[in-house]
Amino acid sequence: MGRLLLALAAATLALSTHLTASLTAHLEDSSSSSSSSSSSQPASPLTGRFLHLTDLHPDVHYQAGSSISKGCHAGKPKKHDRAGHWGSPVSGCDSPRRLVEASIEWVKRAWTPPEGDGRHAAFDFIIWTGDSARHDLDSLFPRTREEIYASNKWCLDLISAAFPGVPIVPNLGNNDVFPHNIMWGGPSELIGQYAEMWDEWVPEWERHTFQLGGYFTVEVLQGRLAVVSLNTLYWYDSNKVVDGCKGIKRERRKLHKGRGRSSSSASASSAHLDPGTRQLLWLEAQLSQLRKRGLAVHIIGHVPPTAGNYFPRCYAAYTDIVLDYQDTVVGQHFGHMNVDAFWVQEDVEAERRAKKDPDVDETIRATTLTDDLRKDYAVLPRRAKEVNESYYHYFFTAPGIVPTFVPSVRVWTYNVTGNVGRGMGSEGEQGETEDHAEEEDDEDPDDSPDHHPAYSSAQLVLSSPPPSPDSSSPHLGASHSSRLHSLRRKHRRPKHGRRHRRNRHPYPRHTSRHSPSRTNTGMSLLGYSQWKLDLDWANDEWERQRGERGVHSEKEKREGRLDYRLEYATYTPETLWGSLLPHVDAELNASRSKPSKELHEPVPRRLLEREIALRSSDPGSSYSSSPLARLPPLKWLTEYGLESISVSSMLGLARRLVKEDGLWKRYEGRVYGESGWRG
Repeated sequence: MGRLLLALAAATLALSTHLTASLTAHLEDSSSSSSSSSSSQPASPLTGRFLHLTDLHPDVHYQAGSSISKGCHAGKPKKHDRAGHWGSPVSGCDSPRRLVEASIEWVKRAWTPPEGDGRHAAFDFIIWTGDSARHDLDSLFPRTREEIYASNKWCLDLISAAFPGVPIVPNLGNNDVFPHNIMWGGPSELIGQYAEMWDEWVPEWERHTFQLGGYFTVEVLQGRLAVVSLNTLYWYDSNKVVDGCKGIKRERRKLHKGRGRSSSSASASSAHLDPGTRQLLWLEAQLSQLRKRGLAVHIIGHVPPTAGNYFPRCYAAYTDIVLDYQDTVVGQHFGHMNVDAFWVQEDVEAERRAKKDPDVDETIRATTLTDDLRKDYAVLPRRAKEVNESYYHYFFTAPGIVPTFVPSVRVWTYNVTGNVGRGMGSEGEQGETEDHAEEEDDEDPDDSPDHHPAYSSAQLVLSSPPPSPDSSSPHLGASHSSRLHSLRRKHRRPKHGRRHRRNRHPYPRHTSRHSPSRTNTGMSLLGYSQWKLDLDWANDEWERQRGERGVHSEKEKREGRLDYRLEYATYTPETLWGSLLPHVDAELNASRSKPSKELHEPVPRRLLEREIALRSSDPGSSYSSSPLARLPPLKWLTEYGLESISVSSMLGLARRLVKEDGLWKRYEGRVYGESGWRG
């Protein structure tokens, strides 16, 4: 670390005093140079990056200068109640359209490669996990189906225009339907609307499946990587018109007894089932087929698969299926909760075999989301050598552009250089399989709507009753606090009852030490960088400019620019800052001249230089003569220090978070975008 800091310090001192100005010009040039259509350009080498966008929530009724307590729609504001030009952080207001436009424009401007780089696209693909319409909060401005569809179409057109030729994988959110949260099984008028809107992005051979339930699979890298886009509303316990995956155990037994059926025939034969059950069967059939072909898979959805969000049967079955295909599923990405967190999924068998740790208090006293997370991390095995990694997986929730806390975007990188399909089900590469089918339990008690052997009814109780709407705003359907209702649910992994402990998992577990979720190989996730917008600063800067130059024209209001800042990254310091070191920079230049050679550059150098320039202007402590060492926030940007994203690395990070109080406090702050919120 010391040598790295010294090398980085030398690189920093070498930056000229006009760095910030030149960087601004560079970013502007990269925006204009990317305007030509990708269809007229030669095939671009893979970037090894993809973008995750979620929870945009544009609001056509947003009025800057109105009252936050009235949904930023109307009213004369009191002190500290004034809606900002770019949005209102830590509030119940949705995003002004200009915030969404300027955010997408920043991503394009910052991440599109400059001319001569050899790569013509900013990303290999984009995952977009729903909620692209405003919340239904204000009875004076009721939502309509037409407005919801128009809002989603506007967002899609915005993203498509910014990144021409880049595959987009869309997803339905609970506010993309009318009324919100409520969705019946398909075919339906609603699904038909999205089928038409997303026609370019839903493969032709998946359209029949999509019409049945709004979910589909697409190969974003042909023969190498697929994305499964789920409709999580069928598992979300706020959707009161579905039956909570009734009969899923019985139907999974049928599916396994009839191995070899295609997913389409499975869908056709299960048309009478609860929509959530039908989607789970489809998911399992899809993963089985993709595994046989040797593809790695990302799963995306809107509502995260926590015990506090899903119907109990849906939660248990989804977790089982993902663990069954640990060697195939390389990542899971969700939105909805507007928090930045990772979650650990655990096999029942892991709990059955776990040694009791007398130092861990398993009594559930959690009252906040972060309490739930820390409890979940705390009960994991304390030592790496005690862990059977076959029993675990992980998923991520990402914050959105909507300023529930602060606007955020996430950029992932993944391994495009390793062998594809190692340890998976491709021909000649069989993964390790644990088959416990001989211990299958024939009893099917889950037809009782209230029964779930792995979850007690006591744990379903909210830690505190949901707050009432803001009494000062009787026309609002919900305040900021009530919007955060999902954060006050019990999201901890459920404890398993005695009956569940006696019976081992009845289906094969497909696991392998060489799969992309367990080791750094082809299609493995390498990490991500998290970017956030200081909305208070942006609003203040807008007001300052307005005071200096007078009232802004409508054109200026539309064309205002924003700049997101790096909040943190999961990488090691060597990986993140490597492009600033002379020998690594030489390799990067060589890779640009030889497109066949790929080198991991998680963040473009010009963005890193900008981060250093901005932080160097802040006062720092003087405990070292190194300019970088004087800036503790720079060290904290890479304090997770993960070589890649894997079962082992995420379990290791969970253990560190429990042990290191300082690290936990910073993680807890990041869960809410460092907004100061503590649940």
